[in-house]
Amino acid sequence: MTESSCHNADHTCWSCPAVEFKGHVDFRACGQAAFRKAAQGQLVVECKRRPEIGYFDPMSITFESCSEWKKTDSGYLLDGMRVLILGMDGYLGWPLALKLAKLGCKVYGIDNMLRRKLVEERGAQSITPIQSMEDRIKAANEHLGVDIDFREIDLMDRDALFAYIKEVQPESIVQFAEIPSAPYSMASVEKAVATIQNNVVGTLGLLFGVRDHAPDASIIKLGTMGEYGSPLTGRPLFEGLFPGDAVLQYQGKEWSLGGELTPRDPVSFYHVSKVQGTFSVYEACKYLAAKLRRDAGRDLRKLLRRVVDSRRPEHALRHRRMVGHSCKSVCCSGRHRHAAHDLRQRKSAAWLHHSARRPAVHHTPDRRTAGTRSIRRC
Repeated sequence: MTESSCHNADHTCWSCPAVEFKGHVDFRACGQAAFRKAAQGQLVVECKRRPEIGYFDPMSITFESCSEWKKTDSGYLLDGMRVLILGMDGYLGWPLALKLAKLGCKVYGIDNMLRRKLVEERGAQSITPIQSMEDRIKAANEHLGVDIDFREIDLMDRDALFAYIKEVQPESIVQFAEIPSAPYSMASVEKAVATIQNNVVGTLGLLFGVRDHAPDASIIKLGTMGEYGSPLTGRPLFEGLFPGDAVLQYQGKEWSLGGELTPRDPVSFYHVSKVQGTFSVYEACKYLAAKLRRDAGRDLRKLLRRVVDSRRPEHALRHRRMVGHSCKSVCCSGRHRHAAHDLRQRKSAAWLHHSARRPAVHHTPDRRTAGTRSIRRC
């Protein structure tokens, strides 16, 4: 990766989960007031990895110039960053765990294995056999030389979740522990309630757990285009947050919309849960001091509007034991989240169609811990 294409080289300690802000910091309005104070040199931080530096201006050190950040093909990455993946057994969580572990992160994860149970409940079968998490982790160690820590924990078991967060002290948390099916959420009252409880209540509990036990951790929460729906008026979709110069004009009057969440029109109870998740994270940024640093509003807009790259990680292609269904990867370098493709308003059906025509099993020679699940009979 060239310097010009390294998307986060000029990011500063404002975006680093290894720093601790000193004094009272107001992170309401997605941290815009705090960011202005930092830009004016009115805030100081202390690095938990390099305490010998003492207190300093969080805008004064860039990732490129910091010895704790290393350059990778995915941008600058905090060396040995502790990443906690919720929903590691899923079609996103497992390939992400492999990618980050290979990049040198210390990867931890939980899952209640619900995806496997739901597939079995439907009588569906895998395109390739899916082995136990224990065997998948063993395969990752054999082929990639990486160690991944996994616990079978339900997101709804807050005591167990909070204890694990406190033990790991993650610097970045990826929330994939959700029931991901719109048709499932509409099938019956029981399935609709289960989807809402797991996705909405689970995420809300996570936010409080991070506040109490890992307050400086980054949180990555995956959204979906289905949150926005298809406006009947044909107007364009405004994704994420309105930019600072956005205004509303009505009956001769004008109001600023800068920093506000854009309109949403979910198309299923699953998508309702995703909208609620978006609002929960947004409110946590204002009232629970969940910190979105480095021009926070812009980063949240970018996170909400981008679709994660669905190309399979190169290292997973060589070993079928480690392949995941619709393998997708994310680079979570500190608090700046960058997805490899900006697909904007393309619908995910195109990727599903592509995956169905060219399943991952055609490319990999080792079956033991493949994570590819059938898309039939969903």
